[in-house]
Amino acid sequence: MAWRMAAVGVALTLLGSGCLDLPEDGTGKSAAPRQRPVPLYAGTAGGARIEPGYWAVYEVHAPDENGVRQRSVMGIAADRTEMREGREAIWLEIEVRQDGQPTVVTRCLADNVPGGNGEVHEAIVQVEGYDPFIVPSGWLEADEEQAPSVERLTPPPGAALAPPPAETAYVGGRPVEVRRLEVTDEDGRPMRVAVAEGVPPIYLAEVDGADVDMLLLDFGAGVQSKIHGEATDFWLWVLDLAGKSL
Repeated sequence: MAWRMAAVGVALTLLGSGCLDLPEDGTGKSAAPRQRPVPLYAGTAGGARIEPGYWAVYEVHAPDENGVRQRSVMGIAADRTEMREGREAIWLEIEVRQDGQPTVVTRCLADNVPGGNGEVHEAIVQVEGYDPFIVPSGWLEADEEQAPSVERLTPPPGAALAPPPAETAYVGGRPVEVRRLEVTDEDGRPMRVAVAEGVPPIYLAEVDGADVDMLLLDFGAGVQSKIHGEATDFWLWVLDLAGKSL
């Protein structure tokens, strides 16, 4: 059995995991779906840092690597915090489910800095049907743009002084107060969003962007990791897979 390995591309700015190419599915494409970076609205009081202990699930429509628009369901959870190198860091976890593709879960420990996560200290990836593995730290350091990150969405000038009127949206039958704004991403591109300041961890109910749409499906408190089993060193993981394929 042939295995193709690629460098890690784990992104939690909409999180992207390209750390592993699974056996090809017969079409010349990887069998694993690619996660996208995760947006965070940075204009809320809570947006200064990611609040631990909360999760949210979104329906996402975005183009794949071939430009074909695909639907997926993305769960994002902010787990516990801990101190690393004298700074507060937080465990973030992204689960991406897409029809006909294995579920991918990426978990990373990153500095919890204003507006999103900063330096990534650790990352663990699990593709459905396989044991989890630890991403080599050198890969994260060598390709920081592809390391897990949160994209800050900046509110327009004056939004804090004159916020738009609040509306009531319903998520799973629950009322959620939202305010509709046009914001800009880190590349300066406009996005229309429905900000939900009462829904951490990313404070968004809807996103209508140039290349991605998101809709909040569910949210809550209390986080349990979707990573199952003990994560192993990546190279030992590769050797174990190679042995099983013989």
